[in-house]
Amino acid sequence: MVGLEQRYRRKPEGPTDERYSSQIIDDLIEEARNANDPAVAPVLTLFVDPANAAAIKLYRRSGFSLYEHSYFDKISGIVYQGMLLTL
Repeated sequence: MVGLEQRYRRKPEGPTDERYSSQIIDDLIEEARNANDPAVAPVLTLFVDPANAAAIKLYRRSGFSLYEHSYFDKISGIVYQGMLLTL
């Protein structure tokens, strides 16, 4: 699970690609690219709460797109939307 403390959201002010959230996602994507095994499909997937518009916007900006898989959390009752990035 990845999250950002409330006090760091939309920080630092300025271009969105310089915000902490963008830096974290960019670093995770770079780690996945560097760890990519040629025998494995070069994709990165995640699940996001469809009510979290800010996260979906961030992931789309980073190149992720929605895909047909979802995840149902029995405890919260949330159906998380799948997103996919080809590395």
